[in-house]
Amino acid sequence: MAFEAIKDILKLALIAACLYVALGYYVRRKGQAWSAFLDKRRLRVLLLLILAITAIKVMEDVVTRESGPVDETLLRFVHANVPPTPNGFFEAATFTGSDKVMVLLSTVLVAALLIARRRFEAALVAVSVLGAGAVVFI
Repeated sequence: MAFEAIKDILKLALIAACLYVALGYYVRRKGQAWSAFLDKRRLRVLLLLILAITAIKVMEDVVTRESGPVDETLLRFVHANVPPTPNGFFEAATFTGSDKVMVLLSTVLVAALLIARRRFEAALVAVSVLGAGAVVFI
């Protein structure tokens, strides 16, 4: 159990570091205004990336049913107190975040960027999607 927690923490730290480096490289390549903004707010940007990655990890644990007792208790509370009216919306949101939809959208986005002659951005999206796929299989 402790080994899994350490592995997850290291994986999340690696993802955050890679995203931060990629974002910094992209911003420095595109313009000085964004570069100065990123340098001034380095800690905030890094914390925002960590927060987003942690939220994604929590969602992944819920989807794969690897949630703990606290998550299960909260889920029972939500099921008992929230009407089933918005279920369709949440099912649609879950489907749009599935691997089938994300791979299709990423492929279309890469193709559109290549057609628009934005090779660097297309490569960045492609490498990000491939990197995310590699992290999932680790």
